[in-house]
Amino acid sequence: RKGHSLIGFVAKKTGTKLYDEAAKTLHDFSGEETIYYSEIAAPAGTPAWARDREKLWNSISSGSKRSHYIEAGLPPGLTLRDQINLLAGFIAVYFHPGGFIVDCSVQGAFGHAPHCHFVFPETILTPQGAWAEEPQKDLRPRLRGWRDQWQNSCESYLHTFGMTHYF
Repeated sequence: RKGHSLIGFVAKKTGTKLYDEAAKTLHDFSGEETIYYSEIAAPAGTPAWARDREKLWNSISSGSKRSHYIEAGLPPGLTLRDQINLLAGFIAVYFHPGGFIVDCSVQGAFGHAPHCHFVFPETILTPQGAWAEEPQKDLRPRLRGWRDQWQNSCESYLHTFGMTHYF
């Protein structure tokens, strides 16, 4: 959103400390106790610099690239390791084939259902490590599809534990 820092948003959603180069501001959410896990999940061949959260998001922010955000519930009763495995599997199937880098995190707090955050740029990196000139086409329908597929992925994952449904 206009007037809001993408870097600050990502720092909050991932429970990290990030410096916004353009605004010359430090966004410190590293003390956020409800973030249990965060990772940049990148497709094979992604350059090392794009796996560094501060470099990645400053690059996106400075290039006026757009980003997208999805928040999704996690099935209750899973261990953190199971939640991470569920996220990794979903990202590998739905985001990585399209070349998307995803900054994801797991969050939960006493009295609140566990959930995850997916933040990702609309534009992909070329094999040379530069941002593609054009954003991904038909992203809106894909976003809706990913939301639907999240439920299916959760239910599939729960079946491995003998549970019958999530929602």
